[in-house]
Amino acid sequence: MKKTFIAVTLAMLTIALLTISAVPGTTFKTKKQTLSVEGTWQLVSYKYGSSTSGFIDCPEGFPRLKMINKTHFVWVNYNTESGSITQSAGGKYTLIGNTYTEFLEFGLGMDQYLKTNPQYTLKIEGDILFQSGNLTPDYKIEEIWKRVK
Repeated sequence: MKKTFIAVTLAMLTIALLTISAVPGTTFKTKKQTLSVEGTWQLVSYKYGSSTSGFIDCPEGFPRLKMINKTHFVWVNYNTESGSITQSAGGKYTLIGNTYTEFLEFGLGMDQYLKTNPQYTLKIEGDILFQSGNLTPDYKIEEIWKRVK
């Protein structure tokens, strides 16, 4: 009797899942991370603070790269002529849905932000990553990154 109940329950669950997935426009969501942020990104343009003007392109000769793996991130600004790092930060991060939280554990030129946990909203379209949120409660950032291949 118990085996029959389990078999019938599994069959009904299978039919229900197949029916749901067959309906156009139905999305079956899981708790799995859906955005693929892992990799190397180069900052293309940004808007910082309360600026209402458009985005500013990154200056030539001073790129910012962000490397993200499964648990940590690090970004660096550097001078391509001298090879010296001008600014950097990194630490652990979490990504839940499209909410990306950085835990700033170390940095160069970022002392006032160390030990903070800024939270951002991410959107990825192809190889372009849009990041927006607040570095501090009163300092907004918006950045556009391109995946480095």
